[in-house]
Amino acid sequence: PISLPVVVTQRYNLVKVAVHHAVSPYCTVVPSSSDPMTLRPLSDMLKVAWNLAWYQGIDQILDQNRYPEIDTSPGFLENLKLLLVDIVVLKAAHVTSGLQECLISITQAVSHSVVSASLTSMRLYLLNDKLALKRGTDSSISILHQLEWQTALGRFLQVLPACVEDEKLLADVMAFL
Repeated sequence: PISLPVVVTQRYNLVKVAVHHAVSPYCTVVPSSSDPMTLRPLSDMLKVAWNLAWYQGIDQILDQNRYPEIDTSPGFLENLKLLLVDIVVLKAAHVTSGLQECLISITQAVSHSVVSASLTSMRLYLLNDKLALKRGTDSSISILHQLEWQTALGRFLQVLPACVEDEKLLADVMAFL
């Protein structure tokens, strides 16, 4: 069997002959824009990676962004600076700061719904570890034991429930413990 390029068969109107592809099926198509900062998911990943490297870890990023009135931001490009939503995502992804935020919101809670929402978030951190079979010093339960969870949850165990909502909240706290 003979094989000819497509250009030859089209130019000379040859009979049906097996031809090569006009464009190789193994060729990768390069996107029209090769600037990674114009592609949304890639620019977000690059921005987070850049900041993690610049600040040498997530703890330093969160410490630097804890006090927004102090401008300690370095002089790099505006599109590499983290947005508020990026900081919130990093706080939620970082187990220690996420659990700490939950405990702070429980301590400062003014309604039952805030406490229930924080307990639900803490349960999700623990469930994530169970599903990932994560054990040891970097698991959520060991991190939670290092934090001041007794003071945050202890106040609900020391007061008798005065209404139905208090009883539900106490049951929620007991179920968590």
